Amino acid sequence: MERSGVPLFIGECAFGDRAFELTPSSSVFQFRCRDVMWQKERLLNLAIERMVTLRGYRFALRGGMDNVTNQSNATAVNNVTGAPQFLQFLGDEGRHFVVRIRFFGRAGVK
Repeated sequence: MERSGVPLFIGECAFGDRAFELTPSSSVFQFRCRDVMWQKERLLNLAIERMVTLRGYRFALRGGMDNVTNQSNATAVNNVTGAPQFLQFLGDEGRHFVVRIRFFGRAGVK
């Protein structure tokens, strides 16, 4: 990846007191969490972003895929104590594509 000139960033999550497996560097972001819940799908998103100048304004165009492994990722939990489905997960956010346009203002202005 370095020879191609494409920046690569990696996020690693360690739970509790477990050791990180990757060597820290400027492209490795390490996070520590107490609970495994909700973390595994968040770290498996891929995106490519390109900065462009159009009519004197700076934009960033990003395309990517979230939930690359297509794991079941519940979007809600039933928290009504008396309900028969109490603490049951609801909804599902499967694999999907994401497009983002960011606006940075006039080119050359800091």
